[in-house]
Amino acid sequence: EDAEWDILASIDPTCLRRFRQIVVEFHWFHLAADDERCQLMLRAMTALTTFHTVIHVHANNFAAWGVVGEIAAPTVLEVTFCRTEGKAFSPADHTFPTPLDRANWSEMPDYYLGRFRYSDSR
Repeated sequence: EDAEWDILASIDPTCLRRFRQIVVEFHWFHLAADDERCQLMLRAMTALTTFHTVIHVHANNFAAWGVVGEIAAPTVLEVTFCRTEGKAFSPADHTFPTPLDRANWSEMPDYYLGRFRYSDSR
């Protein structure tokens, strides 16, 4: 419940290379507006994407929306990564949530992300 950022920012990416898939629930994206927090998040994402590619994303509708800069975004995202080695990837052409996704909180509608794109800025 928020420790994922510190743990992933400090892990050696070669350790993560052992895993074919990694699923992480990332908390409090809206805190990326803070420079120190943003750097922590970037280190975590860099560790994760050294040997893996994002293949799925789902917003947790139990958490509220937040604002980063002037952009509204879910504050909690569930992200699936797949080891890149030996695979070819292309941008998704479908919208999120997909028909396979379900709202975390069934009493509320799922959060619509549209054609969510993850971009590696390295």
